[in-house]
Amino acid sequence: MKALANRNWHLATGPTAPLRHFIEEHEDTLIKAARLLGGPDGVALAMQAVQRLRQESWLSGGTRRRLHALVALLALEHVHDHDRVEGGYFAALDPGSAEAEEVCLLVDRLRAAMDECAGAEARLRRPAMQGSRPAA
Repeated sequence: MKALANRNWHLATGPTAPLRHFIEEHEDTLIKAARLLGGPDGVALAMQAVQRLRQESWLSGGTRRRLHALVALLALEHVHDHDRVEGGYFAALDPGSAEAEEVCLLVDRLRAAMDECAGAEARLRRPAMQGSRPAA
C-alpha cells in the first residue's frame, strides 16, 4: 500500500526529477524508516517533504529544510541529544537488524538524489547567471 495517493508525477522532468523518482520508488520505505526513528513526528516530516516536493518544480527553502531534517533523522544525527525523541526510538532498534541496514541504504540513496537535484539546479542556474554578468 502506498502511503500517499496520486502517483501520476513519476514522469517528472526538470531539476527535481532525481528526487521525484527516488520518492516514487521508495516512499513507503522512507515513511516506514521515519516512523521507526522519529515516531509520529518523523512520519509527519517525511510526508510533508513528499507533499511539498510533488508541488514544486524547483526546491523551495522549506522543502529543502524538510529534506535535510529527514536526512538528519535517518542518519541518526540527533540520537545523543537528550532534548529530542530520536534517542528513544534508536534505542529500540537492533543495529544489526535488516531494518537498520535498510535505513542506512535509504539515507545514502536519498542523499545521492538530493545531490543530483542540487547539481541539476546549479547547472540550470549557471547559464542565467553568466548572461547577467557585466562586461569586463
